[in-house]
Amino acid sequence: MNTNYRRTRHAREIMATHPGMKYTEALRAADAAHEREHVDATLATHVERWNGQVHQDHFTFLLGPLLDDPSTLAEIAIGRGWGSALIAGVTDTGRNHAADVIIAQAAAMTLISFGAQPATVHILDLHGTVARRWRDRPSITVSDGTRPEMIDGTLTSGPRVLAEHMEHIHDEFSRRRAILSELPDVPSVEALPDETRARLKLAPMFIVVPDLHEHFVAQNLTTEQVIATSADSRNYIAENTWLLARMGRAYGIHLIVTDDRMVRGHVWAQTMSNLSTRILMGKTPGALTENVIGLPMNTPIADEEAQLAPGIARVIDGNDSKVRLVRVFDVTDEALDRILPRRGTAQQR
Repeated sequence: MNTNYRRTRHAREIMATHPGMKYTEALRAADAAHEREHVDATLATHVERWNGQVHQDHFTFLLGPLLDDPSTLAEIAIGRGWGSALIAGVTDTGRNHAADVIIAQAAAMTLISFGAQPATVHILDLHGTVARRWRDRPSITVSDGTRPEMIDGTLTSGPRVLAEHMEHIHDEFSRRRAILSELPDVPSVEALPDETRARLKLAPMFIVVPDLHEHFVAQNLTTEQVIATSADSRNYIAENTWLLARMGRAYGIHLIVTDDRMVRGHVWAQTMSNLSTRILMGKTPGALTENVIGLPMNTPIADEEAQLAPGIARVIDGNDSKVRLVRVFDVTDEALDRILPRRGTAQQR
């Protein structure tokens, strides 16, 4: 079947199930689905599947076996001493699969440690690629820019849906800050006993923002440009992402950003500097490598073609300058349906 015809047909099928979606948005969704199918097929040939493993510490995640020692699972700390993470990589490297590993374990460990609480994993996904896998699963709330929602009496999609979600996250940030202000001898939520955190509903929160660069739009736009690009909503998301990257850890809120590019600007640079865990997927050469893990662009890697296949990550955790090569777990739908089965109705904000 002709590739363009298949792409167009898939886009129209998506539009049929998502009333109000624009054709260009449906094409992006169709392309993302095709990319995922391609990466899934590649991963299935050489990447170990996640089977529900979680670390006993709910701030630490098991990313997958080390490439040079498959019997050892690579641990990354997001919250225990280090607050947030950046997952980067170009198309077809398995970038979203690394996010899936963290999301699955965060949700599973929250249920084990804290039981039924308000959702502790929040996914703000402009294009819906990540959000679709996680809708209706326990302890997870998603906002999907491709799914229209009723906001202030108007059926709305795109960045406004995500900004509404971010507003609820900001309210929770303010609630936690108020609680900690009453406890002057407690430096952070992390320092509280588990039972206290459970009683005060202070379970760790993980905010996942795919394609963050989409929200860092140009400043000084005309009124017409602001409306056309939803710049007000995008900037609100960018500003709050910056706030969470800088201050979220003290209140038990941890940021996970996925992206395939870097952008210029002071706020972006400050946000990136606070993402202390860095995961670079697959063979991603050039400036992205240097910006994400600090290696010069031409740093040689032995047997690079074999080692940097889709699903293989270069990882720097916290202030450790050592780069580890990790075979990132593949989180299958079968594992999710067994460990985090979908509810009958979606958990709404």
